[in-house]
Amino acid sequence: MRNAIVLLTVLAAGCGGSSPVDMAVKAADKACACTEYGCAKGVVSEFNKYSLQNADQVKALAGEDKEKYSAAVDRMSTCRDKLKQ
Repeated sequence: MRNAIVLLTVLAAGCGGSSPVDMAVKAADKACACTEYGCAKGVVSEFNKYSLQNADQVKALAGEDKEKYSAAVDRMSTCRDKLKQ
């Protein structure tokens, strides 16, 4: 149930026209709030779908936005990977 709530929250945030940076930060926050690997894995999976659907916006990121996006994605992956161990 918690996984479904987290995923719905991430998806709902995406409906508001948020930027890729905002979505990455929100997804990283959600993944890092998870206490189980499956939860974090689901958040990352949904974020990956978002990124693919918005690939043009992601590719257009530059400078500080690109750095923030990359840092959030790295943080999200690190949180997921810590739960896997």
